[in-house]
Amino acid sequence: MTTPLYVQVRTALQQLLAGQTIDLTRDWGEWLAMMQSLVYAFEHGGAPAVQTALETAIRVDSRVAALLVDQPAPTVLRTMPPLPSELTKTIRQQGVCGQWLDTFIDYASQASPVTPPIFHEAAGLFLAATVIARRLYLQIGETYYYPNIYALFVAPPGRYAKSTAMKVVERVLRRAGLGHLLLPDKSTPQSLLQQFSTVIPDKLDSYSDYDREQWLLARAQAAQRAWLLDEAGFLFSDMKKEYMAELLSLLLKLFDNPEYLAHETITHGRTTIRDASLSFLGATTPKNIEDHLRSEKLWDEGLWSRFAILIPDAPPCYAEFPDELVMPERLIQDLQALDALFPKPEAELVDDVPEENIKRFVRIYNEHPPSSIRLAPGVMTLWKRYDKVLRFDLPNNGLPDTLYASYARFPGHVLRVAMILAAMDCPELPVVMQLDHLKRAITIVERWRSDLHRIWSDGIQSEETKLGDKLLAVLKESLSGLTVRDLCRQTNQSKKEITEILEVLRLAGQIDVLETKAANGRTMQLWRYSA
Repeated sequence: MTTPLYVQVRTALQQLLAGQTIDLTRDWGEWLAMMQSLVYAFEHGGAPAVQTALETAIRVDSRVAALLVDQPAPTVLRTMPPLPSELTKTIRQQGVCGQWLDTFIDYASQASPVTPPIFHEAAGLFLAATVIARRLYLQIGETYYYPNIYALFVAPPGRYAKSTAMKVVERVLRRAGLGHLLLPDKSTPQSLLQQFSTVIPDKLDSYSDYDREQWLLARAQAAQRAWLLDEAGFLFSDMKKEYMAELLSLLLKLFDNPEYLAHETITHGRTTIRDASLSFLGATTPKNIEDHLRSEKLWDEGLWSRFAILIPDAPPCYAEFPDELVMPERLIQDLQALDALFPKPEAELVDDVPEENIKRFVRIYNEHPPSSIRLAPGVMTLWKRYDKVLRFDLPNNGLPDTLYASYARFPGHVLRVAMILAAMDCPELPVVMQLDHLKRAITIVERWRSDLHRIWSDGIQSEETKLGDKLLAVLKESLSGLTVRDLCRQTNQSKKEITEILEVLRLAGQIDVLETKAANGRTMQLWRYSA
């Protein structure tokens, strides 16, 4: 079915080629950059310049050619395209694995019973990824995968106990004696870089004994950290501020676990970070994140493709909080065992040695390279099947351009989750990823993919596209047709907005209009759905 936005773009191209101007203030969705370029060409060279620019655009994006001929656009998927049935059947045949994660979900669901299990699941993966701290890797070709994750829970305030669930995560980590791996709630790009380094703060001597101890513990794994952030929407808003502009770049780079990251400013000099890694778990409300999810820049830069964006899968249900709840010892002990599974560096603060002209510094010792994970028979074969479906088969069947990057990263997310599950079940090195670990990881990431499509349908589309879909749904239910006034009442939109969308839908052949006489003798228009 031709979308209203598609028809709008095609009509605009016809106008430019006919020597007519267009209104760039309208919502052009994913076509905005192209339309801006074409208008610039029109203003400087008229219709011939537009024709030349379009020839270039066609070579870059084959869909542009379809805009110039009288044929419908490829169908854009509104719902999540399913995996092939044989792949789905294979994934469902899985045994028990990742039992620590089940223990955490059970405890967290008691501690915060109105929070959806999908959030507790992601929180448990975040905890384990935090503790592994880049000490495990998988190499495929020239790509190195490390088990860190970015997850964001989006839900209305006060209904799903987001803050309570976040506190559960922090309590578990601190009870295990690993709270020093967490970053401070608020950080500027420069302070974040300092947290990832062994730079000694100017005010260290004023710290309490406990804070000094935690600071030194964190230096041993300074570059492998975790960010637990309630009200994370404000973080993304802060990226628009001048002094926070570099934060987006840092979030992108840290997700990819760079071996070497250097930053230099006139004020603070050079900061060097080695073997960096970040896991991120945030919560926010739809209102606070809505504009950021619609930001073309953040999608183009690849921020959202790095995230598992999670939303509730059901309306909130009343559940009583327990009067008293004891944290299972196994939950803490197994998390500590996961930490002890890998060699762990240590740090000491070396004081000034004036006679040798040595200033106070942090010495790191007992450092080891990360451990390589081993793959059981069949794991790579199944992952390659999933990789091909997500990176090639499904995107070539009507996937919106905005989601291409997310689909390209889903296979990598699967490997990260599978590595975490495998490490949970491993009593000693080397860690071995079994088929069940991979199958459960695919099952988890497929829920993330489902949420991405739900968010796309509910919030990322342009307002014009959503209104067009709503009008079509209303007109389908009417046998005799509806007037503009009727549609305004049913959709709570202005006459101007309704009239513009109706005309686009009419040009697309999705609706038609019938002129008839009202009871008072006046001519009126009835808009009807075209079957």
